[in-house]
Amino acid sequence: MMKRVILILTLALVASVMYSQGRFDGFFKSVPQDIVKSRDVRGVSSWMFRPVVSISAMQINFDSPTTVQSLNSLGTGLSYAHFSDVNNQAYQTIAVNALVLFGTEITDVAPLELSLAVTATFWQYLSLGTGYNFTDKKIFLLTGISYSFNK
Repeated sequence: MMKRVILILTLALVASVMYSQGRFDGFFKSVPQDIVKSRDVRGVSSWMFRPVVSISAMQINFDSPTTVQSLNSLGTGLSYAHFSDVNNQAYQTIAVNALVLFGTEITDVAPLELSLAVTATFWQYLSLGTGYNFTDKKIFLLTGISYSFNK
């Protein structure tokens, strides 16, 4: 019981610290230029949480032999992204994403396939990471495209 209380208090403390820093400002809106400029002492960058949608391009499964699947999952999650001021526009340079991915079968109806993944997004769209597939009970590498609703 005591462990649960400590865990809840720790999560509440972390959430209040993150909220007080304004990292969720405009969560469902585009990133305004004045927020990017006002967050950093130098006036050139900011870290913010954003919703993210991801489509996997290639998923490398560590089977015996190793297999590669293309366009086999899509999902959504939370992104912690770094934004810079580039030509008076907010530009996402790098982000860390926590994703819930769902398997897709384009040509057929398939049972639910659920995966959790952690990826890093570079140059606003390209992502690379790793995850765990609960259906196959396997770890995989993931490349894909992520969109974090920053425009």
